[in-house]
Amino acid sequence: MIGPKDRELRFEILVQRLLLRADAPERRIVCLSAILPDGVQLNDLTAWIRNDDEGEAVRSEWRPTRLRYGTLEWRGSRARLTIGLNNDVSFIPNFVEPQPAIHPRRIDFPRDNPELTIAAAWQFAREGRRTLIFCTQRNHVESYAERIVKLGNRGFINGLLDDEDGLEHAKLVGVEWLGEDHSAVRCLELGVAIHHARLPKPFLREVERLLNEDVLKVTVASPTLAQGLNLNVAVLLVPSLYRAGNILTGEEFANVAGRAGRAFVDLEGLVIHVMFEPKGRRRKAWRKLVIASKAKTLESGLILIASNILDRLVHNGAFNREDTFEYLANNRDAWVIPAANDNEESSEALLEKLDLAIYGLVDALNADDADLPRLIDEALNSSLWARQIARRGDEARNLQLNLFKARARLIWSQTNADQRRGHFAMSVGLDAGLALDAMAEELANLLDQADNAAISGNPDELYGTLNILAEQLLAIRPFSPEDAMQANWREVLALWLHGTPVSEIRSKNMPFIEDVFSYRLVWAIEALRTRRMVLGWQPEETITGAAAACLETGLPRYAMALLVRSGLSSRAAAIAAINDQNPQLERYSDLIAWLETDEVADLSDTNDWPTRATNSIWKEFRASVLERSSQKWTTNEWQKTIDAASWQSEPSPNRPYRVEIHTPNNSVWILTPDFKPIAKLEQTLVDRSPSVITARFQANNDQATIRRLGCARAIWAEQ
Repeated sequence: MIGPKDRELRFEILVQRLLLRADAPERRIVCLSAILPDGVQLNDLTAWIRNDDEGEAVRSEWRPTRLRYGTLEWRGSRARLTIGLNNDVSFIPNFVEPQPAIHPRRIDFPRDNPELTIAAAWQFAREGRRTLIFCTQRNHVESYAERIVKLGNRGFINGLLDDEDGLEHAKLVGVEWLGEDHSAVRCLELGVAIHHARLPKPFLREVERLLNEDVLKVTVASPTLAQGLNLNVAVLLVPSLYRAGNILTGEEFANVAGRAGRAFVDLEGLVIHVMFEPKGRRRKAWRKLVIASKAKTLESGLILIASNILDRLVHNGAFNREDTFEYLANNRDAWVIPAANDNEESSEALLEKLDLAIYGLVDALNADDADLPRLIDEALNSSLWARQIARRGDEARNLQLNLFKARARLIWSQTNADQRRGHFAMSVGLDAGLALDAMAEELANLLDQADNAAISGNPDELYGTLNILAEQLLAIRPFSPEDAMQANWREVLALWLHGTPVSEIRSKNMPFIEDVFSYRLVWAIEALRTRRMVLGWQPEETITGAAAACLETGLPRYAMALLVRSGLSSRAAAIAAINDQNPQLERYSDLIAWLETDEVADLSDTNDWPTRATNSIWKEFRASVLERSSQKWTTNEWQKTIDAASWQSEPSPNRPYRVEIHTPNNSVWILTPDFKPIAKLEQTLVDRSPSVITARFQANNDQATIRRLGCARAIWAEQ
């Protein structure tokens, strides 16, 4: 919640801005967390959130289950499960026993830490305990998935499913988006969920559905799932305590460990560290991490990033001169502060956080640079930073404050007010912002061309413009990929945008597509669009974001992408449906109206539309969208003409009358309260959802005011 990460830092700045608003006394900020510290740090947080009003934090030590920590250690010919860290331990000496090698393999199972982790997960699952294997890095999740598939193929592990019927839908989606040989799809057949942020969203939706339905017994997940979703398990297996060479923080581990123990299902939740090669240093690191998770800390992210930058400046010799901060305020090159090793955060990332913090703190981005010292002082007044930095002494406080002011002066000297607003809107630092400013006009023209191509469904033009945008945007941090671009990335992009099936794109290219195109390039394009909107751009007829939607979903036309973004799990179904019907879909409301038409309803009732393979996926999607849209009741009014030949009696002006829709021709009749017919409307009405419809007449008028209160939408058509 509070810390040096991007999300944590933005949260801290947001709360501080809310507290400084004139209407702050009229607003209540509610902070809920399971991992808050005790003592001074909690008091700081409470006083900050409450803006120094009297009161204390509401605390509870209650947990629905008991959390217990332990180890699983391989001891030559068996694995011992030990529960407890102190003297009150219990253990099972032979929790995992070796299995003889199966030809052509010559080594018994398990042979290393990942295999011991998998064997333990299977053992717990057979005992009826839902198990989560927590991976500290995304690439480890894929590695475990491949291991599980290989072990299943060789007969070392068996499937965990009670019934495979519920998998059909998820497998169809997985095959389409990832290919039938992808390890995440193959793991479904074994009863295992593979989850990390770079898997396609339609597939992740299916995985999460199966988890909620308790179909899958074992989950292998990155921190995205372990921290972000409401998933509780009986057992949490932790095969590694490190990420990129650095041990997990106590706060992160506490958050993950809290997933163990299902409320009102388990008496206790187990958090187990797996060690195939148990050594004293590993046991010591495990014990230290468990203790750290209980001794929680909460420190201002501003303090942490400023301390890091100051340390690097000292190491770089910036403080060897007497005018250090004046030099920093006037020299961009002085901020080149390389990391000491590959495990440390890059200088670009650190400075980007500092820049965004300054943009967030200085509300008046059009202020004169002479006012910056005062504005920064005011912005930090009574902040969490101010409360905690005071305990480090005046020297530490002044160093960090001078750092903020020097960086702010540098930003103001390099930019104008519009540029600063644009950088803040895009969430980029000074260097990236200036690079984007230099080619903003060219990028804006390309983006408009791409949006128009996406709306009209011109994949060649869409590819041509996005190809140029990719060349320029993916070279700029923070949008640039962590790894080098594939040599054939242009070919892959063309295939993706033309809606080519994954079987032809090849599943090995999907991780690259998801990371570079669907995530990073979409992020960059949306950042550009946000910049334009903030600076006053108002699109005329173009649907903004159409190209980004096509890029994210791998489809050549915006109407197709709208279907997938709205929950349709099949690209093939989206392509077939739009090509067959050619609806003009610009907004979500257009989609709902189209799905409610008789023609789509009749087509959906068949078994081969949009295609035979995707018919079940389409039916589920349509039902889901219409159900969501029908839950809210709204009021609509129309002026409708009476069929002159249908008058049965004379109505009274300004009195409410009944309206009934007669089947099968959907003719609309206006009736008296006691059901006597008055007249029929010229138009027919299709209304499939619950509603109340009334009519009123004006004197000497051949029209009636029709008022409908109901859910979903009613569709008028000529009779």
